[in-house]
Amino acid sequence: MKAVILAAGKGSRLSPMTLLKPKPLLKINGKTILENMIKCLKNGGIKDITVVTGYKNEMFNPYKKKLGFKKVISKDFETTNSANSLKLVIDNLDTDTLIMNGDLYIKNDFIRYIRKNVSQFIAQHLEKTNHPTWQYYIDENNKLIGINENSMGGLCETGIAYIAQKDLKIIKQELKKLSDKVYWEYIIQKSFKKMDFYITEVKGLIYEIDSFNDAINHNLLTSDDIAKQCSDNNRAVRLAGLTNYNYRIKFMGHDKVIRIPGLGTEAFVDRPAERKITSVIPSSICPKTEFFDWDVKITDYLKGYHSITDEDLNTKFFNSFIKTLTILHSVKLKNNKGFKPMSMHSEIDKYEKLANKKITTETQRKYILSIADEIERDKQVLCHRDLLYGNIMYNGKDVKLIDFEYSGFSSKYWDLANFICESNVNDEQRLEFIKLYKGADEKMVRKSQLLVNYLWTYWGIVNNSIEYEESHKKGLMKNLEILKVK
Repeated sequence: MKAVILAAGKGSRLSPMTLLKPKPLLKINGKTILENMIKCLKNGGIKDITVVTGYKNEMFNPYKKKLGFKKVISKDFETTNSANSLKLVIDNLDTDTLIMNGDLYIKNDFIRYIRKNVSQFIAQHLEKTNHPTWQYYIDENNKLIGINENSMGGLCETGIAYIAQKDLKIIKQELKKLSDKVYWEYIIQKSFKKMDFYITEVKGLIYEIDSFNDAINHNLLTSDDIAKQCSDNNRAVRLAGLTNYNYRIKFMGHDKVIRIPGLGTEAFVDRPAERKITSVIPSSICPKTEFFDWDVKITDYLKGYHSITDEDLNTKFFNSFIKTLTILHSVKLKNNKGFKPMSMHSEIDKYEKLANKKITTETQRKYILSIADEIERDKQVLCHRDLLYGNIMYNGKDVKLIDFEYSGFSSKYWDLANFICESNVNDEQRLEFIKLYKGADEKMVRKSQLLVNYLWTYWGIVNNSIEYEESHKKGLMKNLEILKVK
């Protein structure tokens, strides 16, 4: 038996990792996907292995000798699909052959399940897939009778087919007729009446690494793995972050920060809105940012800047920070680019339901809801809404903001109150900061602080961040007392 591994594609869904190397050369559990596949094949007695490469094909050279495979190069990998890759080795198809996609992580031997002399797809039953896949329909004898190309679950493809020698003539004939721009598997759809094709089901043995969701959901890659493999030198320095995993890396020769979303954060973070908003923030107040699949984000590392600390809380910093906030709050969007002002009531309702817990009396809650009304009636401007120390970068002169994942259109009072609630400003510094923002009303800032404390206390509960919950609950009780709300 022979094996052909189709590994010519760019693997764009796994960018930025695949900007540095082809997907089959990404590592899982310390070993490349390709090494793991070939080890499985050789353990199953298959020695004659051909790998069809394309994208960054030269990076396969060190593995060619080490793993002992034949290498074929597809020069048209950017404009063609797997049908073209298989055509490149058509003359070598002369005996039983395994055809495999090059992005498969194989946990255990599947070769022992293959029915010899019977052409078949290897399949697994999946409850729900992350993206559309091929679902197979079979009769009582496991004979393939139909294919749903856009299924999200069922008896699904694994990216492995076994072609019996007796069927190779038909496969070759149909392959020659097939467009270079489609998957080679379309041959089978065209050949139901010419040959019998079967399905062999396995369980939990094969995982197609087609996206970050595939890798993360099957516990094959951690955030550390992703960050390191996005780095030129396989090094990643963990940075602070509550919602996400942040790392400093060297990427394409430049110092960058990579953000990998925390699992489940899509329940309360509007990632598509973050992309749109970041695209319109002036470069004078926000570093250059690039987004990838699964909302992985790479941002320029701000050399010479640091996350602010208590020592930075002085008049010079306040002036610089207010200047940055004023620029942010002045951003004009043509027709708001589809953005709607953020509903404070919706935010409150969302977090209260997620937490399923009461933190105030009903009278206090009604007062907080009345503040939400005032915030919504105020002029709506583009706000950051998450002004933690770690999101405010300062070089002693200028202030830039990072991480706009909670940003949206709200009142300027949200940002002013949010910063005060997240910082350790004393009463004197608080008043100085407010006075520097033209037209700001001190009492409205205080009321907004109450709203910020209320929402972020719930955020802490939802995210099981006890320290964050307690910090904002303390501020909540203090501001309720100052405003004499019982």
